[in-house]
Amino acid sequence: LWTFKTGGEQHYDTWDYYLSSPVTEGRVLYAGSGDSSVYAIDIESGKLRWRFKTGGVVHASPVVRNGKVFIGSYDGHFYVLDAQNGKLGWKFKTLGDPAFPKGEVQRAAYVDDDQVIFGSRDFYIYSLNTQTGEQKWNMKEKGSWVIATPTLHKGNLFVGTSDTHQFYSLDAA
Repeated sequence: LWTFKTGGEQHYDTWDYYLSSPVTEGRVLYAGSGDSSVYAIDIESGKLRWRFKTGGVVHASPVVRNGKVFIGSYDGHFYVLDAQNGKLGWKFKTLGDPAFPKGEVQRAAYVDDDQVIFGSRDFYIYSLNTQTGEQKWNMKEKGSWVIATPTLHKGNLFVGTSDTHQFYSLDAA
């Protein structure tokens, strides 16, 4: 039916083996790209609606909720964009770690009306206010990236880690 060409794919490092999965909302498809951009594409025509450029590879999958696009980047920022026009609502910088100072965000977040929760290569999991981007809390997992997409059930947050093979159940509040 149509094709759409991004600015090209980039491979960040050996452990960068996930790509952004597209999501749809209404007549728009949203996706991240290795060209450091987030794209909004018209589903029927394949035409670009808007493009937002970050400072790093975007292989996290977007989450669209309440007219906003929530997505992380390998530049260590988590972004909230207006779903209609791509304008920046707010961005949050991860803390980083001496081993991974950028605090790359590699995977999709969990988003509800009150909070956005995501993990990072800096060994932290973060909870932010969805409206303001202010940090509610963070937790450092010693020795392992938190790159799995978290999920929430009855107030409990569930998330897995990479190298330490830990699986956590946390009070989301």
